[in-house]
Amino acid sequence: MDIYNYELKDWEDYVTGILLAENEEWVLLNEIPADYVSDGYCLVNKQQLVDHFKDDDTDLKEKVLGLKGFQPQLPQGVSLANIDDMLRAIEQHYHIFGVQDEEESIQIGTIQSIVANELRLNYINSYGEMDDATSPPIFKTDIQTVTFGTDYLYSIYLLWKNQM
Repeated sequence: MDIYNYELKDWEDYVTGILLAENEEWVLLNEIPADYVSDGYCLVNKQQLVDHFKDDDTDLKEKVLGLKGFQPQLPQGVSLANIDDMLRAIEQHYHIFGVQDEEESIQIGTIQSIVANELRLNYINSYGEMDDATSPPIFKTDIQTVTFGTDYLYSIYLLWKNQM
């Protein structure tokens, strides 16, 4: 198990996770948002990546997760491909996802449309309510991370489905 910190452009904090796979454009992580807890998955856009590294903290996380017998697994139905295919597979298997094009905010939802370099989402807020407004485009080249399969996103999904 290899845990790394990933430094993204204009971010103060790192994305930390277990390296599961990578291609020329994306890194797929089993994300470690805090301490010794693995929670969901994160795709990191290599165009937005400044550096990745190991340190004493990542070594300790590897040790603790190993002692716990944690076995990282690839996400169900999602393999590294182009971003359009990955987003469609994520939506099919995990229903909703979060996209960050800056550190401070995550945009959660489902695919409204993917046209050329533009992604538009059907936004879902933290109460599980769908925002009916037309979403502004997210330029795919500006996406820094795509998060899915987390406990938080699953909770929002359950709220959303409960309102339907």
